[in-house]
Amino acid sequence: MFNHHIHSIWRQGVIVDDGLDFDNDVSSISKFINKKILNKNKRYSVVEVGGYDGELLHKIKKNTKDVLLIEPSKFAANLARKKGIKTLNIFLNETNVKKYFRKFDLVICRHVIEHIRHSKKFIKMLTNLSNEKGRIFIETPHLSQILLHGM
Repeated sequence: MFNHHIHSIWRQGVIVDDGLDFDNDVSSISKFINKKILNKNKRYSVVEVGGYDGELLHKIKKNTKDVLLIEPSKFAANLARKKGIKTLNIFLNETNVKKYFRKFDLVICRHVIEHIRHSKKFIKMLTNLSNEKGRIFIETPHLSQILLHGM
């Protein structure tokens, strides 16, 4: 069953490269997304799941037609709103995906999946947020950074 989800994600354009190490640096990540994923001639719809204060969406906003942040922390959601980021202060779950969301060109999920108990369900929810030609960008902690800085 897991292979099916991986296949679905790959088919939808997931970028897989274990050689990239952003060290959770929003500036580097936004440059990568703007250069490698977002075409300057097109406006994208983008959703970020668990993006805390919306800083990444704020940095890539100029190449988008609309952005949405899904952030469970009330404090962080308010910080994002102050930056002009449309934000839903909720946890992503199967009910919310069906009830609130449409399909997006780009789904971003950084440093979240390692906190999820049922990762297969979570990945399926991310694919359900992506449109047919959409892409999913997932960033996880890199072992070298964990060893260097700790969790």
